[in-house]
Amino acid sequence: MAEKTEIGNISHFIKEWRGSKHMLKREVTAICLLLCLGLIWFGAGSHSRTETNAFAAGKSPEPNESQCGQEETIAQIFARQGSAVTVRKVDWGVEELPDRLWAGIEQWQADYADSPRAIMGYIELLDEPAGQVAEDCLWEYATIQHEFGQETFLVTGTGIYQVSSRGSNEIWQSCMEELLGSSSQWQLSKSETERYIHGLDFEHYEMFSDPPYGKLELWYQGVSVTFYEGSRLLAYHRDREDSSSGERPDSGRECLWFRQKWGEQELDWQFCATESLTGLPYQDLSRHFRTLFPGLWSCAFYTRETEEYDARPLIDLMTEDAEYVYYCRKGQWYQVCIRPTEDVGGRQGLFSSKGYSFRYDLGYSDQESYSFQVTEQGDITETDQIQHRHYLEQELGPGLRLCFDCRMTDEYRGELFMDYTYEVAVSRPGEEEPFQILEVSSAEWEPFSFEDINADGWLDLRVLYYYGANGGTLSFYLWSPSKGEFVCGPEELGYFGLYGIDQEKRQLHMHYHGTAVSGEEELYQWSGETDCELIRRFNHNETNERREMHIEICCYEDGQEKILSDYCYPMDEYMERDAIWGIYTLDFVWEREIELPGQEGICILRYAQEKSFPEDEDAEETEGKREMLDYLFLFRQDTYLICALEHQVAPAAYTGLTWDEEQARLTVSYEGGEKQCYLWDGESFIIPPDTGI
Repeated sequence: MAEKTEIGNISHFIKEWRGSKHMLKREVTAICLLLCLGLIWFGAGSHSRTETNAFAAGKSPEPNESQCGQEETIAQIFARQGSAVTVRKVDWGVEELPDRLWAGIEQWQADYADSPRAIMGYIELLDEPAGQVAEDCLWEYATIQHEFGQETFLVTGTGIYQVSSRGSNEIWQSCMEELLGSSSQWQLSKSETERYIHGLDFEHYEMFSDPPYGKLELWYQGVSVTFYEGSRLLAYHRDREDSSSGERPDSGRECLWFRQKWGEQELDWQFCATESLTGLPYQDLSRHFRTLFPGLWSCAFYTRETEEYDARPLIDLMTEDAEYVYYCRKGQWYQVCIRPTEDVGGRQGLFSSKGYSFRYDLGYSDQESYSFQVTEQGDITETDQIQHRHYLEQELGPGLRLCFDCRMTDEYRGELFMDYTYEVAVSRPGEEEPFQILEVSSAEWEPFSFEDINADGWLDLRVLYYYGANGGTLSFYLWSPSKGEFVCGPEELGYFGLYGIDQEKRQLHMHYHGTAVSGEEELYQWSGETDCELIRRFNHNETNERREMHIEICCYEDGQEKILSDYCYPMDEYMERDAIWGIYTLDFVWEREIELPGQEGICILRYAQEKSFPEDEDAEETEGKREMLDYLFLFRQDTYLICALEHQVAPAAYTGLTWDEEQARLTVSYEGGEKQCYLWDGESFIIPPDTGI
């Protein structure tokens, strides 16, 4: 209709003109004017018809004088910096911004599917303005970018301006800095302008995913929260002052709310100003939060420097149904609450902590300065890293809960790092006087933990001294139920690379590694409350410029060493023969020196049996399921492993073994009367086809 009206006005103007005294001259002039107007109209119509931007669906309102002035100012700044630009005012509200941004990101992903560049964007929410607020104050802006193109939306009190620019990200940043710093309606200081403009590191994000790649960030009070396609920003709301009255929101009023899709969960985020927490010690704040949040089970403080210990911590709290983050910005403290929209059944199903993103964006380190944690069993850990104080309440076993107050008493510079000496006062809950005091050393920030090292059913105190790339050192303090105190564990167990505990066999496996394939294994057997002895050792070391592996395996019985292997295998053979590790891991319960056809000299045949461990421990019992496995290993006298038969299913535990020298056959008898034969075929042991279980 607007186009028809415009055409009708032009026709009426020409007819009136033709009736004048200078008809011919004016007719020629009119024809020229008509052609010019037609070209202008056609160009405007073509531009309107070809506008397909995903963000700007719908018709723009008729521009007024102030709007045209604002659009012209924006266009001039971008054009002056060398950026191709178009500016228009859209007719949709700010509540549509997230969906339109995601629609733009997804459209660009489809359009630039072959491009190596990532697609990213963010929404920046500016600080609340002070004093009287202009009607067209800038509240926020949003942008998405891909290589040399940007779509930017300036959200003002009078509407949203869409800025489509084409140029490098550096040019876009310069344009935005000039725009925010020079516009009379929302003039900002240089420091504010620099804080509000964020460079997007396309190459950094391209490292983590094949393009096209989309992400969106929400910035508020210096904090950035990142969203991806699988975890998208659904909606957001921010209380703004009433532009007609100029009133500011109350300082305690909620400032920002939005929802995030995180995996299978939907999370509510709420930002709001809160009371000042500056100048309060960590212990006081911890008690304050435990009173404020009865369900609090984790509390962590982070600071940049030691001197900021009581000044400006960032605090991360976990309750049974939410996470809270407190941080300070320009003297004002803010609280962030992150809560699932549905009940997820307690802390285990809550969500992984999001507080880490706040720490990095605000410049905090990832080192906890103070932390407080309570397990679901009621065990407490309180750690003050600045003062080197650790307090723990731990249940060591049924009916036994103890308190450990660990305070640093001395520190000195070692060859590689600082050494700290702690006094550990051990007491029972409710008792002021400790019943035992231990003196321990450590170079770690968090040296104390509990583990059943000797597999006797009681937790022991584990004090880590240091752990590096090739291992570490620690001290074990074993709980002795008969003595009612801790006993220092064997010193030889203090150095380790990795270790594992077999609770059923009461065995401790220590692993020391030099390279990826060389190292030493030791197996210890616990007995009584605190006694242990070495029962096996396995050395595997590279020799002859890594062309061979020297394998030395020893076992110890009644204090006597017995060598099972002392041989140099070619590297290729060693890497291909997993059975060599079986020499170390298995308990050989029978052996015999034998002579076999095809083998020179005396051979040694060894037998072992162990329980099988199905991958699915909860699988239902089936008729063919077995629990015992047989192993046969044949060695030369020089301890070279000739062959091995492994993982052979056995009907039950063995009861006896018989070797038939003439038949070169081993017969194993099992509980229940069943038997199994293993026959030498000239190269290895097999199960004869005419016998079986």
